[in-house]
Amino acid sequence: MFVCTANDIANIPGPLRDRLDIIHLLPYTTLDKVQITKNHTIPKILTGKELEKGQLTFTDEAIEEIMFLCFLGGMRETERKIG
Repeated sequence: MFVCTANDIANIPGPLRDRLDIIHLLPYTTLDKVQITKNHTIPKILTGKELEKGQLTFTDEAIEEIMFLCFLGGMRETERKIG
């Protein structure tokens, strides 16, 4: 079994695409993105920084604003902007 991922299946060559069972997933909701950012992205970025837990916090509204500014880049761009 092989698992492949793609943001755009049009970029997968036709002969290969014909042999794949393609599963389309819905994009993350804003609530999903806020939770991912709070629970995973921010802690990952702050690891190794000289900050104590709770010294820097982000409100849900602030995270949503960052995501709005990073709309086209998705979660990877959100992580880059926060970091």
